[in-house]
Amino acid sequence: ELPDIVYGIEPIPPTPQPNPPSVTIPNVMTPNGDDKNDLFIITNLEGWEYKELIVLNRWGQVVYYNPNYENDWNGTYEGKPLADGVYFGVLNISYKDIIERHDFNLTILDGQ
Repeated sequence: ELPDIVYGIEPIPPTPQPNPPSVTIPNVMTPNGDDKNDLFIITNLEGWEYKELIVLNRWGQVVYYNPNYENDWNGTYEGKPLADGVYFGVLNISYKDIIERHDFNLTILDGQ
């Protein structure tokens, strides 16, 4: 077995990568074209490797699904604005061996 120091050179330990910061999921969006809350923006999402977003209406119908969400949903379903109301969402994210599931409610106002 070799010693930790060989010929006066110490091994350089790997630099640990910091975990991504916690995400913040908004509970209201107003996709009415005024450029304020028109997109569903999840804060700190960019640091995560896997970012699956599922949004369902009150009857359990999936109205939005993206296995690699990039903060680009505008509150539409099949190209049409969703009705005002409360929707249920699931955000599944992972980074290395960290896996998180976030359930949330989202109120859409002025969607149509």
